[in-house]
Amino acid sequence: MPASRLPAMWQVCAKVLVVQYFRYFRDICSWKLLTLEEQSLGGEGHVVQIDESVVAKRKYNRGKRVKTTWVLGLIDVQTRDSVVVYVEKRDRCTLIPEIKRYVKPGTTNWTDGWKAYIGLNKEGYIHRTVNHSKNFKDPRTGVCTNLIEGHWNKLKRYCRTKNVMNSKFFFEYVDEFMWSEKFGRDAHCKFNNMILQIKEKYPC
Repeated sequence: MPASRLPAMWQVCAKVLVVQYFRYFRDICSWKLLTLEEQSLGGEGHVVQIDESVVAKRKYNRGKRVKTTWVLGLIDVQTRDSVVVYVEKRDRCTLIPEIKRYVKPGTTNWTDGWKAYIGLNKEGYIHRTVNHSKNFKDPRTGVCTNLIEGHWNKLKRYCRTKNVMNSKFFFEYVDEFMWSEKFGRDAHCKFNNMILQIKEKYPC
């Protein structure tokens, strides 16, 4: 029987059930991301592009207060593996520990000239910068952050298509996006990896 001919109560129940199942799948995505090995990006001979971005501005108290949501993005140029981390601030004390958490020592890190990245070369990294007030790509060294900025555009476009940019479920969809980038490059991989990870989280 077509869904349009089902009794109204059944249609509501079916919709609620589908929403709950998708939230369950997103919970699996979030759980799996938390189990991933740290310092998984980069290494000697690798370049990791790093950039921070505003991904949402949420209104509270009937629109009188706006909370800005910052994220830090890191992407390995060679492998295309990436990490997106939520950060309360984008100062040095916040960003440097997160970079050290996910990026292996000896990696060449490319960033813009934001002051919070100053000192990365003292943390076991090779640090190169591009001055975005002059160039998107340094004409002399080739340093740029185009790849991670393209990643931001892809993430924001994904969240807009889901209409969750200002939703309380926003972070769930960011996790779903990150999971898809790593485990769901096509529908077949996405289905198989989801089944395997459900079994991993809830072994018989």
